[in-house]
Amino acid sequence: MRFLRPSRAPSGLPPGGTGARHPVRRGVRRIVLGYGLFSLAWIFLSDRLVKLLFYRDPALMMLASSGKGVVFVLITSVLLYALLQRNLRQELTVSEQLFASIFRLGPDAVDLTLLDTGVFVDLNQRFERLFGYTRAELIGRSTLPGDLDLWVDPADRDRLVTELRQHGVVHGFRAPMRRRDRSVFTAMISSALLEIRGQTHNLVLTRDITEQTQAEAALRESSQRLELATASANLGVWDRNMVDRTLIWNDRMYELYGLRREPGVPDYDLWYQKIVHPDDLARADAEVAAALAGEKPYEIAFRAVHPDGSIRHITSCALIQRDAQGRAIRIIGVNRDRTAQVEAAAQQHRLLLELQHAEKLESLGSLAGGVAHDMNNVLAAILGVASALRAAGTDRDSWTRPMDTIVRACTRGRDVVKSLLYFARKDLETMGPVNLNLIAQEVLQLLSYTTLKQVRVSTELQEPPALIEGDAGALSHALINLCVNAVDAMPDGGTLVVRTRAGTDDRVEIAIRDSGIGMTPELARRAIEPFFTTKPMGKGTGLGLAMVYGTAMAHKGSLEILSEPGQGTEVVLRFPRLAGALAETRTEAGPGPASAPLRVLLVDDDPLIRQAVGPMLAFLGHQVDTAEGGQAALDRIQAGLAVDLVILDMNMPGLNGAETLTRLLALRPQQSVLMATGYSDAAIAPLLDGRPQVGSLRKPFTLEELKAKLGSMPGAR
Repeated sequence: MRFLRPSRAPSGLPPGGTGARHPVRRGVRRIVLGYGLFSLAWIFLSDRLVKLLFYRDPALMMLASSGKGVVFVLITSVLLYALLQRNLRQELTVSEQLFASIFRLGPDAVDLTLLDTGVFVDLNQRFERLFGYTRAELIGRSTLPGDLDLWVDPADRDRLVTELRQHGVVHGFRAPMRRRDRSVFTAMISSALLEIRGQTHNLVLTRDITEQTQAEAALRESSQRLELATASANLGVWDRNMVDRTLIWNDRMYELYGLRREPGVPDYDLWYQKIVHPDDLARADAEVAAALAGEKPYEIAFRAVHPDGSIRHITSCALIQRDAQGRAIRIIGVNRDRTAQVEAAAQQHRLLLELQHAEKLESLGSLAGGVAHDMNNVLAAILGVASALRAAGTDRDSWTRPMDTIVRACTRGRDVVKSLLYFARKDLETMGPVNLNLIAQEVLQLLSYTTLKQVRVSTELQEPPALIEGDAGALSHALINLCVNAVDAMPDGGTLVVRTRAGTDDRVEIAIRDSGIGMTPELARRAIEPFFTTKPMGKGTGLGLAMVYGTAMAHKGSLEILSEPGQGTEVVLRFPRLAGALAETRTEAGPGPASAPLRVLLVDDDPLIRQAVGPMLAFLGHQVDTAEGGQAALDRIQAGLAVDLVILDMNMPGLNGAETLTRLLALRPQQSVLMATGYSDAAIAPLLDGRPQVGSLRKPFTLEELKAKLGSMPGAR
């Protein structure tokens, strides 16, 4: 292979390079032209030459004429062979020069080694610069360990040789190589086998790709960090080509939509038509169009429907690439599953609504308590005067019947006030065992001649009856409210079902179900809000269910509304079960004996009470002193006023009843005190505990109730 010898290496391009006629082609043309000229000359001159030489001997002339063709072929064959050989030598020389130029001037390191031993046969200058050796230091030496030791891992060369023997050519083989200064770089090797003079050689092109490898490693690391970041942030990455409508997803995108990788996925139409919730399609389409038109950033929130029917809340953000005309050609974006945040926000909103509802009920409860107190005072004045006048008259007096009407009206007003106190959750009558079956039967009997005439009533009462600890009056009032509401929900008639049964968690249920118009979930949620009603103006106050809810809470129970539009409504009250048998009905004690004339100090901030109760006490034969507040009463006691009984209002400005009682008993420990309150005895039970000389009387009260209470007070008879 002479073209591999250094002496044959040209310093520039070969003579047949760009801008010069190729010598081989020129030689072929000369051969063709010479062959044509020689043929013409032979045709014209050969006959004359034969005649000239053999004109005396016709036989020889004939022989020469017939043999001139053979002579022509021999001569032309020799000439053609010589010319072709010369042309081949020229062509080979040009190829050698061209190969040598490429070998020497190529951008890659090129070397030729013996395959078996790795001994260098030839190499170019680029190889010298890459490895740091001179040509003289490399020729005749081996790349293997023990000599130059260019391979960092000799196993890499073994793998290269194996692949070469199998395929003859290897491309893009990567391996670490060692320079003369012992520094290491990453080499990309392309190699081919050559047979030269009966020996197998290895022609190798080597390129330093260390920077490329480092860049690739950095890119992989960056991609891994990006993938880790997107996975940690619950992000799916997508790339949409707007020209050919192709769509690329990362693995997280499939997880977001509950899909598997399969042919045809991802597909934009599949995503748009089958994944986006139908109720969000129009809005999502409009927002995408607006983003593509450049009217808004690409940020879209929608619900995704998984194949199993579950719903996920997705937010999609993207950057849009545009061409020179501003048309969108590519969209690269990320999707985030924000279902947990949406559900947490919804839960927080529900809790906030419940808190607001509780605060509203608490505020209205306080309002109701204040209204009840003032109404009690008004009713106490009217009821006291009316009952006293009625007691002073006889059945034959014309004015006694109107007095009876006033007393009944005040008694009904007292029940209304009691309902307000149920709603305020501040008042329950004397607690005791309650038979819910008996309560239901009494309420249905009470309503059977009026409210329940237009519907069919059915009962499903559990036997034996379940008992709870409660206030029978408050529970009856709550049940009446529920029955009235149920009848109002069935304007065209229907069925009312009252059911009792043992519930879970050792609780007892009483439920009222109607077959009426029903409610939406939103209405059912708001039904217990105070003053919320769906009834026409003048037919509902919106307090009925609120009062029932307050009664349930006061009994440590719960209220649940089950309803669907057109399917009726069921209201379920649940209360803690009372262990043990139903207590026997207690017989109220009759009025005690009339008390002896007493000197009474009446303490109340309301002048109506002082003006009404004072005459009542006087009518019963008692001497009355009054005080408009707790401090005024204490001042009179300290000043030496001696009384048999103090009637003390609970709710007063300044010193209230409880504070006044404490200071009063500190001054006179044995003083008899009657606490007058609009709330039940249970509300002031702590004040009575351990104080036998202290009693209570519920406002408003009649003359007979006052007389009976005075007769039962210790130390006041």
